[in-house]
Amino acid sequence: MNFRVFKFLLMLILVVFLTAFSHFRQSKSHIDLNNIKIIDSEFKFISKDSVNKLLKQINSNLSTHMKRDLNLKLYENALDNNDLIKKANVSINLEKILQVSLVERDPVFRILNKNSYVDNKGNIMPLSKTFSEKIPIVLGHAKTEDYKKLGVIGSFIKKDSFFNNHISGLKMNHNFLFFYVKNYSYKLKMRFSKNYEKNFLKYKVFYKSVNDSILRNINVINLNFNNQVVVEK
Repeated sequence: MNFRVFKFLLMLILVVFLTAFSHFRQSKSHIDLNNIKIIDSEFKFISKDSVNKLLKQINSNLSTHMKRDLNLKLYENALDNNDLIKKANVSINLEKILQVSLVERDPVFRILNKNSYVDNKGNIMPLSKTFSEKIPIVLGHAKTEDYKKLGVIGSFIKKDSFFNNHISGLKMNHNFLFFYVKNYSYKLKMRFSKNYEKNFLKYKVFYKSVNDSILRNINVINLNFNNQVVVEK
């Protein structure tokens, strides 16, 4: 056998052996379940203590766990099943510490009579004991089948700096939406339709073009007509 080929094969076997040995040692290492590191996460609705408790409950009778036996998906599912969390990622870093990153759900409306939120995906989200989001309140009865639409409209309002600081509440009346605005007594009236963005932008142009004294004497601003704003006093 050519010496160079023999040398190459020997080095290859050595690399494979060392890799396998390293992997074996890593799998035998222990993970301290009492030392959990939270990374890249913003906490508003759920506390770090609550996250730690959720994770520790999975192996409540153990303080350490062998790496090869640790089911990270089990930890992720435990966090994902929490109604305040949108997505969680659990991993083990080079220091053999369990680390967690998570994204909380994003509420866009508060349903007053259900004492809960609707998030940007149109799903019900419970209120938090640690933080109260300042978002528009839905008054009266909201149907379950309307939550998805509310999620879309609420997401638009929240992302727009003008409307996020302008809209204070919403009341649903059959197929009409009545939006309450801050600092004024009038309401915005529009249908529950796909044209909500166009209607909102039409109102924004109107609002910025009229005097405050005119706005003070308005009862309803109807946005259901094409290319125009109808004022009801």
